[in-house]
Amino acid sequence: MAEKQDIAMNQFQIVTDADYVYVEKGNNQGKIKKSDFIDIVKRYITSVRFAGGIPDSDLNSIYKNEESGISIYSISAAILNSPATYSFCINIQRSGKGDVIASQRILQIVPDDNLVNLRTGKGDGEKIVYTSWRRI
Repeated sequence: MAEKQDIAMNQFQIVTDADYVYVEKGNNQGKIKKSDFIDIVKRYITSVRFAGGIPDSDLNSIYKNEESGISIYSISAAILNSPATYSFCINIQRSGKGDVIASQRILQIVPDDNLVNLRTGKGDGEKIVYTSWRRI
């Protein structure tokens, strides 16, 4: 009988396509067919907007100008609260324009350096409070 082995996630094989996505639900693991997973994701994406430049030249101002959904920005100059100058920024926002009670995620992709940075923001009722950027 084969012994069970735990394999670290950073040792998983890198693939470009898959039949299933493996998930956790509560304390259990499961799998979802790729087509079902895509349908689930589509239900939560209300829209994708290619927004161009950063409003007010400050990443902390994105939530003031966007509705809920996904927005993609091009960063081609020095922007306040951005760890990289030339990059793309994907803003995922749960709340409406200017809403300070929900949350957002910002992914920054730096193509030249193969970097991806992430930070989250959560509304406290008065403003969005952001975490520090972390490289993922």
